[in-house]
Amino acid sequence: MRIMDFRRVFAVGFGLLVMTSGCTRVDRLPPEPVAPSSPAVEQESAHEAARPPLDAQLLEQATAHFEAGRLQQAANLNRRLLEMDDVSAVRRERALWSLAMIHLLPESPLHDPTRARTDLAQLSEDHGESIRGAQARWLLTLLDDLDEVRGQVAEQTELLEQLTVTVEQLRRIDLNRRPSSGGGGRSEPMNRPH
Repeated sequence: MRIMDFRRVFAVGFGLLVMTSGCTRVDRLPPEPVAPSSPAVEQESAHEAARPPLDAQLLEQATAHFEAGRLQQAANLNRRLLEMDDVSAVRRERALWSLAMIHLLPESPLHDPTRARTDLAQLSEDHGESIRGAQARWLLTLLDDLDEVRGQVAEQTELLEQLTVTVEQLRRIDLNRRPSSGGGGRSEPMNRPH
């Protein structure tokens, strides 16, 4: 298509658009005047607009409590945050991580390894692609390995106790074989295999 034909088609199309759109004058009413507001109302409105959402406030408070060592308060705020419906995924992730750490720390008054595993598993499932999700999976693996090592230590401790009892029994048997007279030697010579 040549440029002249294109211009002609464009002009005809534009003309049809104008005719079919009903370009008529619409009398509009002027906007209603806005009632003047007091500076206090304007300041309050500006303050409301600047206030962060509730989930952000709760997370900020929970983080401050956690960092100050007030783990019970931090846990309560994080649980409250997780119970809310309109929490951002990032804040939900941070709250879950914080709860998992509170339950995982041995010095925490809320130390509960089972609950920590539950929190970490949920974090891994809900936020698997995030860095905290990866850390949660790593910690779960580490905790599983730790449980396995603890099981091995318990087995070895039990075996050591059994061996100690056996050695003590053998020592007593050996002492009972010694002559009761003051000869000091064994009544039977020891036979050693060649």
